[in-house]
Amino acid sequence: HESIPEAIPGDNVGFNVKGLSIKDIKRGYVCGDSKSDPPKETETFLAQVIIMNHPGQIENGYTPVLD
Repeated sequence: HESIPEAIPGDNVGFNVKGLSIKDIKRGYVCGDSKSDPPKETETFLAQVIIMNHPGQIENGYTPVLD
């Protein structure tokens, strides 16, 4: 691990929160500044998804299985 002053798109980052155990965090949780700029709910969002090393062929109607 190395400390960096800023993350840019494509970087994988991690951080520790004092008083919070790793057991308290689950995949999909969101982190934000709850006092000055809290995360907000949205109905839609735009994302770029890259699928790598998929074992089959993806066609219209494909539904992924999340673990």
